Amino acid sequence: MAPRLTFIALIAILLLAGAGYFAWSSGIIASPFAAITGSNDPSYGCTKEARVCSDGTIVTRSGPACTFAECPSDRITDLTPSTTPPSETPSPAPVEPVPPSPGDKIVACTMDAKQCPDGSYVGRSGPNCEFVCPTAPVTGTVIVNGIVTVGPTCPVVRMPPDGSCADSPYQGSIMLTNTSNGQSYMATTNEAGEFTLTIMRGVYDVSRPPGSTPFPTCSGKIEITAPGGPIPISCDSGIR
Repeated sequence: MAPRLTFIALIAILLLAGAGYFAWSSGIIASPFAAITGSNDPSYGCTKEARVCSDGTIVTRSGPACTFAECPSDRITDLTPSTTPPSETPSPAPVEPVPPSPGDKIVACTMDAKQCPDGSYVGRSGPNCEFVCPTAPVTGTVIVNGIVTVGPTCPVVRMPPDGSCADSPYQGSIMLTNTSNGQSYMATTNEAGEFTLTIMRGVYDVSRPPGSTPFPTCSGKIEITAPGGPIPISCDSGIR
């Protein structure tokens, strides 16, 4: 019977202690410090230590656990008013174009050529390797007429000359290459050996286009200084 009474008494003591702590912490009853200090603040009994915060302020211990109060610098927030309305999104900063650097990749175009309407040839150029023909006549160009003949047409030269062995009109293509800048122009003749070409003034080497048959061969130089013509060009048939 005695152990049971002891257990009941222990339970009663614990219940009374818990109720007393609850009443004291809730302020229902006065703090034990009140009778001596006249204050119900539990931190009244904390040690008088101080802490210097990063902003220079000083805080002391407080509260039931006697911990240092929070420094003002620990809870500073940005109070600067925003100039951007809530409904708007800031525009991204403009992107400046980046100039090419010496280390950028260099585009290598194929070495083929295209004949333009004016008879000139152009190669591929630019980042896309495109053919770009002149869009307007270049300053210093002239329109010339020419006539191309090929001979001899007979293996033996006859005296007196035989009209049937006279040089004949050449129908095909010839190439004129500027000796100063290397620019080439292609001329295509008709059945009478005639052609019309827009070309720059200068001295030109006469030849046939690459890939042509060995004969006839066209060579020599011509000088173009003014419009008009016809400019005579003779080619060798190879007949001997």
